[in-house]
Amino acid sequence: MSAPLSTTAHAKVNLTLEVLGKRKDGYHEVTTLFDELELHDDLSLEPGAVDDLEVEGEPSDVLPCDASNLVLQAAAEFRRTIDPRGGGRFRLLKRIPSGAGLGGGSSDAAAALRLMARANGVEAADPRLVNAAKRLGADVPFFLTGGRAWAGGRGDEIHPLPGGPRLHYVLLWPGYGCSTAEVFSRWQRALPGTDRPVDSRAGAASWEAFLAGLVLGDSPDALAQGLFNDLEASALETCQPLADMWRCLVEAGFTVVHLSGSGSTLFIAGGSHPYIAAVARTWSDLVATLRARGSPAVAPDARVICTRSR
Repeated sequence: MSAPLSTTAHAKVNLTLEVLGKRKDGYHEVTTLFDELELHDDLSLEPGAVDDLEVEGEPSDVLPCDASNLVLQAAAEFRRTIDPRGGGRFRLLKRIPSGAGLGGGSSDAAAALRLMARANGVEAADPRLVNAAKRLGADVPFFLTGGRAWAGGRGDEIHPLPGGPRLHYVLLWPGYGCSTAEVFSRWQRALPGTDRPVDSRAGAASWEAFLAGLVLGDSPDALAQGLFNDLEASALETCQPLADMWRCLVEAGFTVVHLSGSGSTLFIAGGSHPYIAAVARTWSDLVATLRARGSPAVAPDARVICTRSR
């Protein structure tokens, strides 16, 4: 029996996210800047003939361990398209909230691909891994290498970026998710024409300005001022509890709050860890107060997380 292999599966935030239009294949064309976080899950693989998954940690009670889980989908895809020797027994320790817009499931899938590549002598740069990742989901290719990158297409065309300054983050996961399909559908319905074609230059100046600041070494605090997400309004309109949570943060004095992906995680970024730690304490107190009041803005599993760029 082969010795178990292990790796980490890191979360991400979208520093910028622009939706450029709906593509002919039904997906949406986006331009986004990913930042990989220190927050991570742990995944191990004991190579074998049968694929199996055991999940521990939060929120393992709501995660499927069957073929609908992206780890086992990655194993099936690897066996089908790369090497029939495939995976084996996976053990996943969850720390990244599910359905939070932090890419936890996609990162777990990419981690599974990396482990199976190691176990079966497949080079990390093998293009078959990237193709398998694209078939598994739009965010999965980014997590094969991580770091910081800008992405086009569905979010699956990855262009690594120089590291730049680390950002510190405080994340607020309200304990529930947003439907990605509903958020994009709401965004589409808000357009003058529901079948508007992709405009490859739409909004380009804003993300290019942010990218220029990143490459030129702007301070972390200056970079944090340039974050944006085209899906924020649609997510708040789609999910009323999230809109309530956003309103509570604004009323508490946090007028610049960001959404990761299509939600539901809200976050603030900055260059100062003491500032982020102070925000985290305030947000934790606010979450505790809302929970005690029975507010729908937070679910029982809501939590505040401090992390930083990896």
